[in-house]
Amino acid sequence: AYRDWQKGGQVLAGAILGGLFVVGYNQGYVFSVILGEQAFENIYIHELTHDMRHAQDFLVIRCF
Repeated sequence: AYRDWQKGGQVLAGAILGGLFVVGYNQGYVFSVILGEQAFENIYIHELTHDMRHAQDFLVIRCF
């Protein structure tokens, strides 16, 4: 039973760390140490998801 809890804790910790990395990358914090202010301008994940939301709105409105 302990190994099940340990495995679950590892999966949860990995998911949390992965989520923090994605959010940090999205906002530019991950690469700001190396790139400086330019990292905050190149927020590609944010732009990709932003464009996907617009595409989703366009498709949903057109379908109904």
